[in-house]
Amino acid sequence: MARWQPKAPVKIGDVFQGLKEVREEAGESVKILVAAGQEKEAKELIGFLISHPGEAKLFSFLRLTEKIPTEVMEKVSKATCTLIFLKNESLLEQQNLFLITTLSEQKRPFLVVLEGVKPAQREVVLEKAKRVFQLPSSKLVFATTDQNQGLTGLIRGILRQASGREVALAKNLTLFKEEAANIVVKKTGLQNALISSMIFISGPDMPILTLNQIKMVLKIAAIYNDELDLTRARELLAVLGGGFTFRGLARRLLGMLPTLGVFIRGAVAYTGTEAIGQAAIKYFEYGLNEVAFSDFR
Repeated sequence: MARWQPKAPVKIGDVFQGLKEVREEAGESVKILVAAGQEKEAKELIGFLISHPGEAKLFSFLRLTEKIPTEVMEKVSKATCTLIFLKNESLLEQQNLFLITTLSEQKRPFLVVLEGVKPAQREVVLEKAKRVFQLPSSKLVFATTDQNQGLTGLIRGILRQASGREVALAKNLTLFKEEAANIVVKKTGLQNALISSMIFISGPDMPILTLNQIKMVLKIAAIYNDELDLTRARELLAVLGGGFTFRGLARRLLGMLPTLGVFIRGAVAYTGTEAIGQAAIKYFEYGLNEVAFSDFR
């Protein structure tokens, strides 16, 4: 009599396809344009965003002028994100409005960085900038480079504007890693919550959720410049195994509260995915010894 073998939650071919997709995403070129009145100002912002001089090669300077040559606009159109770095006194200059209008019309990822605005004045300056440039708040961010203030908000803004390029950005820029990894975890958690809520029969969503979780962990691995081999893959599967605890919990809750099934499945899928993602971040940042069972509770 043949010995029964437990069925794998996902096909190995799907895992390899996921790995291929993540490698392609991580291998995308990254180029951030910094538009400023002077190159010295651009270098201030670039220095704010890098952890070592070698990362500066990912940035290019673009001088703000009333008209931008065609060949320069081609570079702008291919940029991962364009940062328009404005000092307080240059906020309303026509040359800035031209570039912002062009980027908006072309639907290119960009962010306006307002430098050196005192906290007490930010609300007034924000409303003025929104009115003059016809931009939503999500396109505007404050920073004070010489006092090392506003870095987290600026990184979040860049990652938000360059959505879908988080892995490539963080793989190349050290200061982006934590924020990018957390964005990947949140996106995957929301996706799994939606999938789990839409599938009304318990069980069929498992391969989809598990594959999404594997892709999530592979993205986190790429963010932390860690290439998975067979040894790491076994450790990865051990980490992912914690997610099944949440599936068992969901089934028990569904038995007790069947009318709340959609909400329970969605909540459990999100929470389980987030726990696995945070454990993976610990694993790739600090090592397996830092990942505890408590990370799944």
